[in-house]
Amino acid sequence: MAKERHDIRLQRMIEECRRLGVPVRFSPALNSTRWPEGSTPGSRAVTSAKQYSDLDDVVGAKRGQYSFVIVLDGVEDPHNLGALMRTADAAAPMGL
Repeated sequence: MAKERHDIRLQRMIEECRRLGVPVRFSPALNSTRWPEGSTPGSRAVTSAKQYSDLDDVVGAKRGQYSFVIVLDGVEDPHNLGALMRTADAAAPMGL
């Protein structure tokens, strides 16, 4: 997080990270002219690589009688991902 930022949006993000046990580090200005739309300037996240599951493993781990699986490739816009997740939630049968 940028040391010079003290707005409520960043403070909420810091509080949520701490609540979840996510380490937060502060550094000098994190300025950029290429911030993605909807992002919070003054913050950056570093994550580890994601281990993906095989489709057979996903289907094999189903909890209900039916499986509801959405396969995505190359989604880069967080707004598109959010819309897909909301649509999947609304379309999924109850109890899955």
